[in-house]
Amino acid sequence: MFKIWIKTYKAVYTKRFKMNFSPSRHNSSQKFIILCHPRTGSTWLHTLLNSHPNISSIGEMNKENKTYSDIKKNGLNYLTKNLPKSIKAVGFKIFFEYLSDQNNSWLLQEITLDKNIKIIHLSRNNLLRMYVSLAIANYTGNFSTVYHNTKHNFKNKIEIDPENCITYLNKIMEFEKELLLRIKNHELLNLSYEDLESDTHNKINTILNFLQVKQYNCYSLLKKQNNDDLDKIIANFDVLEKYLKGTKLFKFLKD
Repeated sequence: MFKIWIKTYKAVYTKRFKMNFSPSRHNSSQKFIILCHPRTGSTWLHTLLNSHPNISSIGEMNKENKTYSDIKKNGLNYLTKNLPKSIKAVGFKIFFEYLSDQNNSWLLQEITLDKNIKIIHLSRNNLLRMYVSLAIANYTGNFSTVYHNTKHNFKNKIEIDPENCITYLNKIMEFEKELLLRIKNHELLNLSYEDLESDTHNKINTILNFLQVKQYNCYSLLKKQNNDDLDKIIANFDVLEKYLKGTKLFKFLKD
């Protein structure tokens, strides 16, 4: 693991140096977006892609990200402006919920109109685990964990409000459906968190082919935060089980 730490920091600072000082520049990198919900492995995927020497993955796009204001002022083509020639693909991750905010309607419009941007649609098959993971992250304030860091491992149980759970999931899935219709003419790659976790190497190679960059052994310092069964995590599991019986979420309780 120590070797991966060294490799990661070397890659980050090498790329940063090229971004600032490379004399050879171009404006034709492939643009991409990781489009997803929270707790779908998007930060993990972002770090995997950013370990590639020919990819610049900016991270989460929001108002705290400097690139947000630059894109708002100059459009999505700002992403590819004056990049080192070694960067063949550049992009960011963004949540469906963020694009549903009226304050970000301009960004949704930019994405909808730009048919040259490729979309990596990252989802999580087990919607209930996605919701529970988000609840734990909001409770602990810890949204990612690196290897060898056990400080923020969640050892307690969390109570899940069944009604809030169903309402939230129905709302975000409805907006996802609407937004995917808006970008149906874009080049789109569908990928599930479960497939990425179980077959990381091959799924990453599929993404690299999609982005038209060379094959590479991508890596990340991040690890999965919780592997326990849901009945070991949810304090009111029995209540939730009764409430979800007969719904499409019930099957995820034992998955």
